[in-house]
Amino acid sequence: MKNRSLNVKDGDSEANEETASGDNISYLCMKYNRQQQGDQLACQDPDLYCKFRPQCLIHYKEKRNRRKSQSTDDRSS
Repeated sequence: MKNRSLNVKDGDSEANEETASGDNISYLCMKYNRQQQGDQLACQDPDLYCKFRPQCLIHYKEKRNRRKSQSTDDRSS
């Protein structure tokens, strides 16, 4: 796996630290070219075909959150 890093310009390191922290990360919907952040992550048209879905981070995060909530529901039952 290649190491990937943020391009940091001089003087912008503080802003990039905020962008890189958990809830402030922006995710790009490749289909509609829209930015989404934090708790607002949701596929705009989950029932429609999307050629970007296999590599979509928004879809991945939604799926992971759905699985987490199902596993906690199963444990509490």
